[in-house]
Amino acid sequence: MTSCCTQPVASGFPWETSLSRPVQNKELNRIFEEVHRKHFARLNRRVEARFYPYRSLRHTVEWNTRRISARVSMHFKHAPRHILEILALILFSKVYRQKVQNQLRKIYRIYSQDLQRNLPVLPARSLERYQPYGKYHNLEKIFKELNHTHFNDQIYVAKIGWSIKKSYRRIGFYDTRRKLLVISNVFDNHRVPVKVVEFLVYHEMLHVVIPEQVGKSRRILHPPEFRRLERAFPDYFSINRWIKANLSKL
Repeated sequence: MTSCCTQPVASGFPWETSLSRPVQNKELNRIFEEVHRKHFARLNRRVEARFYPYRSLRHTVEWNTRRISARVSMHFKHAPRHILEILALILFSKVYRQKVQNQLRKIYRIYSQDLQRNLPVLPARSLERYQPYGKYHNLEKIFKELNHTHFNDQIYVAKIGWSIKKSYRRIGFYDTRRKLLVISNVFDNHRVPVKVVEFLVYHEMLHVVIPEQVGKSRRILHPPEFRRLERAFPDYFSINRWIKANLSKL
């Protein structure tokens, strides 16, 4: 992955009130291409964007020297065009390590928060797919031991389990709506030390204790207190070195 200089971000967006129909993948792809061409014209990369059935409002972007590929939460299919344009700019800013104007981030954040409040609550049976008992590591046992040792048995989650699919980029997450804690199943491997799995679970448990914060221009997933407690975990630095050295080999 590389980064390089870009043209300054312009302030003018063709604001539109809303779209009367859902945006389709081809149209989303066209919006992303137009935003990239407008703000990063000197950078010759192919742009791909499509809606993806994430259960939450998360979006992801992957890139190399030739291509940028974005996955946008399906919940944004009815989003106004200007929101999708801002989203494209935010995702491109990750690729090129550029800042996005605070005003644009604020507009996107307000829209996302309103959308979040209206998302349907998923049925409890959707949690049944996630099982804590792996071939080599028992997440429920690890959770209980960590809860007792580090959190005075104060943390509650509705479900803890291994991910349904292998994931090397999103190695764990905590879903606040469903109180669901998930660890990527690539770590249910005989080569993975139990202390590594313990740290991954501990990290996600910290998200229960220290929710994300909203700054002036962005969400802060790991505020300073989160990082302080994370580093207090035994063997923190050696565990992170092990993950960086071995994750791709699992």
